Amino acid sequence: MLRIFQLHWLNGEINRIKGETIQEACIAAGYGSGSIRALDYYKEIDEVPYNEKCFHYTDQSGKLSEIINPIFMDQIKTQNPCVGDEVTVNFANTTFKYTLEEITKFSYRFGEQIMCFN
Repeated sequence: MLRIFQLHWLNGEINRIKGETIQEACIAAGYGSGSIRALDYYKEIDEVPYNEKCFHYTDQSGKLSEIINPIFMDQIKTQNPCVGDEVTVNFANTTFKYTLEEITKFSYRFGEQIMCFN
């Protein structure tokens, strides 16, 4: 089972990494043995803070999903997007990110949605 480790560095930075053990997590994150000297301490945490949680949604059928909500549409229009652009919508203390796959006269279509709570 993957565990979450919070690294506290001597320079005040804090990072979170995942792994079965602290050693595996460090290796997977690309931290070598030399970086340990810059580490103040680490601790295992149960979960990331609520405001840092993000959820990814992709339709498993491969079909594109549509954005037709007028509030979302207005925010996207102000970004003057093109196909392939990543757009951001803020609504109800949540940030929604979309990579646009298709733009029609009445909607924007995307393959993946990322929701992050503010």
